[in-house]
Formats: sequence, C-alpha cells, structure tokens
Amino acid sequence: MLIVGATTLDRLLYVNQYPAADSKAPCTTYEAGGGNAANTASAIGRLQSLSKNRLNVKLLSKVSSDQVGDRLVKELQDYGVDLSSPLFIRSRGRNPVVTIIVTNSSPYTRTCMFDAGTVGTLTIPDLNNADLNAAFENLMHIHSDTRHTDVALSLIQMAKRRTAVPVTVSVDAERDRCTQDFDDLIDLSDLVFTNEHLMQPILIRRLGYNPFDFVEGNDMQQFSFYFNVAMLCYCLTFAHSIGNTSSTTAMAKELIVTRGEFGAVHCTMTSGSESPDISAMKIKRPKHFMKAVQVSRNMIEIVHSTLSESTANAGTGIFHSAGKYEYIIHMVGPPMITKVVDTTGAGDAFIAGYIVSRNCLDNDGSSEDAESRIVFNLQFASWVAGKKIGCTGARGGLPTVMEVEKELGNNFQKMAESLQKLTFDAVS
Repeated sequence: MLIVGATTLDRLLYVNQYPAADSKAPCTTYEAGGGNAANTASAIGRLQSLSKNRLNVKLLSKVSSDQVGDRLVKELQDYGVDLSSPLFIRSRGRNPVVTIIVTNSSPYTRTCMFDAGTVGTLTIPDLNNADLNAAFENLMHIHSDTRHTDVALSLIQMAKRRTAVPVTVSVDAERDRCTQDFDDLIDLSDLVFTNEHLMQPILIRRLGYNPFDFVEGNDMQQFSFYFNVAMLCYCLTFAHSIGNTSSTTAMAKELIVTRGEFGAVHCTMTSGSESPDISAMKIKRPKHFMKAVQVSRNMIEIVHSTLSESTANAGTGIFHSAGKYEYIIHMVGPPMITKVVDTTGAGDAFIAGYIVSRNCLDNDGSSEDAESRIVFNLQFASWVAGKKIGCTGARGGLPTVMEVEKELGNNFQKMAESLQKLTFDAVS
C-alpha cells in the first residue's frame, strides 16, 4: 500500500479562548509529527497486522534533513511505516514544513497556519529518477492527500498500467487545490473522502454551474441531507463529462463524507443509464433538468436531462439526452467517546481505519451482504478516529492491534457486534 503526501511538524497551542488583539494569554503547547498522508500512514502502520498477510504501508513524501526531520523519521518508523521507497526523500532543504494549530477548547474550534519551510515537494523528476519496480509488486491500494498532486497523479497512472491486478485509489479531498492535476486525480479515484461542506464548491467550480439550481420539485426536502449526498456523488462521478463534452466512460465512485459529531456517510451508484455520446457535437448553452426521488429510506433516484442546441455536421438541431441513476446511502453515528481532547488528525485516522477495514479485514467466512460490510467499514473507521480524538496531537491515541482485540474482539463477527454497541445511532 502506498500513501502519497505531506509529512510535517505540528505545533499545537491549546487555549481556553482565543486571545484578543494586543493581549497576552496562557496556553498549553504540544509538538509532534503531522501531515495528512503521514498521519494516515501511521494509523495504518499501527493496524497493519490485522491483515492475515501483514500489510506493508509505504509513505512517499519529502522530509527535511535536519534534526526535526530525524525526529519525524523515527516517529514514523515507530508507528510501523515503511520508509524504504525511493520516493521518501530527505530534502536538501533544512527548514521543515510546520503547521501551527491553535485550538480553542470550548466551543471546540481550530485555526491552522502553515509554513512550507524549504523542504519542497516531490517532483516529476524525482518520480522519473526512481526505481519503482519494488513499489508496484503486490500493490493493492494507493492513497493521496492531494498534496504532491502531479506526482500522485502520475504514480497512479503508472500503477494502473503496470500492475497485474487492479489497484484501488483513494483521495482525501480536504481542500480544493484548483488545478487540473487535482481534478484528474479525483476522476481516477475509486474512493473520495471529504467533509460535509467542501465537495459542493469543488463541483460547482468544475461544472461551471450549481447543479442544485436545476433540481425540480420539493420531493426531497424532508430528506435534504440524503439528497445532498446523492447529488454530490452523482456529480462527482460524472463531473468530467458534464462539465465539458467528453465522452469518457464514467467510473462509479464511493463517496465517504465525514460529519464530525454526526458520524459519517457512504454513498455509491448502484445502477445507471449512460447518456448518449456527445463528443462529436458542439454544444451550445445546454439546459439542465434534474429530478430526485426518494425510492426508499436510503436509496435516491436521480434523473438528469439536458437540452442543447447543436451544430453537428453543418446542421442545426436540438440535442436531448437523459439518464436515470440510483444511489444507495449508508449512515452511521459517531463512536461513543467519553471526552473530546483534540480532533487534530481525526479525519486522517478515519481514512486509515476505512482503508484497513475495506482492504484487509477478512470476514472469517461469515455471511454478510454488501450493505452490512459498508456499515462495518464506517463503524470501524469511526472507532479508530474516536480513539485518536481522546488524546492530544494528530497521532496520539491511534489504536494498536492489541487494543482492537481487547476492545472489539479477535474475529470479524465479534468486532461487528462490538462496533454496533459502541456507535451512536445516526442522525440524518
């Protein structure tokens, strides 16, 4: 498993309340390793022996060549992260990447400030100069935090060409990078992790319009959150073909939305009809008509029609296309946590838990349907994030395999039963 992205030093300042300008205020400080990709790799490293065939997690990143870099390297190794890849590079730059995080305890809020230092990022020349044959052996999954974006995109494209078995790809869309590489990276992914408020602005930028403006009727008002998630998943799947006139076949995706104290949601397309090929047509001012219907409590049907003027073959006419798609949604509540200490890195821990659960945890031959498995994956990921939330720093509290066995059980069935008891009911 390859994890591509940032490794940083986190400096956390805990305050009772944000200080006013020109004032002095007490705080408690904490310093440790951070960076989205490094945090996710560390959490997977702690859980890697849950797999029958010990999971190997390699981090691809750049780290400073000073004492801070030495400290970050040791911490990653202590968490079980493999740093042997030629794309884990000790940079000539001696000033580390630093994130300063100011945390207010009540109500809980965070402000993050970022210093890029002189480490730099992974580059395409770094990728071209690296011998990645060993990295591609038995590769099953690549995850990107959408940093080092061009390298992550090229690496994924190479992996899909060079590996004998299909490689799944996940991305953490924790912010909009506003680049073509970022958009292409999302298009190539199988799983997209994001939060409740971010994906819609990304899609509006890519599509050039707000798809929510074209929805007819008010059938979905009482299920507004389900509706929003289904719409996001639909637009995420087809953004590359809706926003322009590409005829590239869309790839159904898993959209996983974290909601903090309200838990997490999974959405994917279960069936759909493709629109006609419009690649040869010059589309002028397309008009969109969308309708969403609640088929059942966790299934949404979306019908999207377009009406466009076209000038194909030197003729003028009206071009109409329509597609009907069904999306199924699963929602779980948050884990039962006695106290929230620090949410820094909680999303990274959640992603790690989901990836491990989805790719590595065997059901021991137990009978289960796809829906039950998705719920299990969400609950396990939430439990991993919940353990982290109870401690300071991005990696404090990350559970070990021994903790998993002690608190959840040593086989799939026991774990599923324990997770059900330790998870609050979801609130839609």
